[in-house]
Amino acid sequence: MREIGQVLRQAREERGMTLEQVSSRTMIAKKYLLALEEGDFNLFPGEVYLKGALRKYAAELELNQEGLLSRYGGVSELEKAEKNQQKPQKQQSRPTAKSKVQPAQVVRSTRRLNKRRFAMIIIIFALLIGGVRVISTIIAPEPPPANEQPPIINNGAEDILPPEPEPEPEPELPQVRVERDISDPLKLRVINADAIEVVLSFTEHSWVRVHTDGALLFEDTFAAGESRSLTAGESVRVRTGNALGTKMSINGEAIELPQNRNPATLEISNAGFE
Repeated sequence: MREIGQVLRQAREERGMTLEQVSSRTMIAKKYLLALEEGDFNLFPGEVYLKGALRKYAAELELNQEGLLSRYGGVSELEKAEKNQQKPQKQQSRPTAKSKVQPAQVVRSTRRLNKRRFAMIIIIFALLIGGVRVISTIIAPEPPPANEQPPIINNGAEDILPPEPEPEPEPELPQVRVERDISDPLKLRVINADAIEVVLSFTEHSWVRVHTDGALLFEDTFAAGESRSLTAGESVRVRTGNALGTKMSINGEAIELPQNRNPATLEISNAGFE
């Protein structure tokens, strides 16, 4: 896995780019970019997040995305194969055949005894069959009247059939939520999200300035009916000159802003995964 990281780092350094620049362009947090270059894939919360970040980083560096993903898949399969070593099979010792030589007299005696036993078994079996017939004749139930139907007997075939196995439930992904700071309602934290996704829409004329991950993203004036989307890895700072005319949603959740036309500043941070 370090070989993949070396390819990424060498490509980045050849282009004269820093991790901060790549993070700002790809919206991938710097710690995840560093984990990709160092081969520390355990830092990612899941393989889906890992492959998405690897594909996006490779695209930014103009590398072969599918080639890196197939190389990552090959490394993973190799590690699994090394862990699943076959257990040594136990050698079964063959029993040693022991030959026994019986004297001729013992053989003849055994044969006579077997014949007698066989004859006794046949006699006992015949007596049992005769006794069963006699008993069945004595205790046989009377046949039901012609106008009555014999009762239907449930043989319980449905109970004998094994129940169908229930499908295994799919693992649930952690739920993304947004929490406000108790002391300052304009400070918010995004939990269980790989990135911060903000959508700004405007119902009135408003001026807005936005910083993402500590750098200025844009500063512009918007008219009613316009909107703007943005993504960041670690933090977002939104300064609006008209809080009442500005609508905001964070990772799909609507956020209530102050109900006045005064300026307001919202600070959003990524709290990571629980």
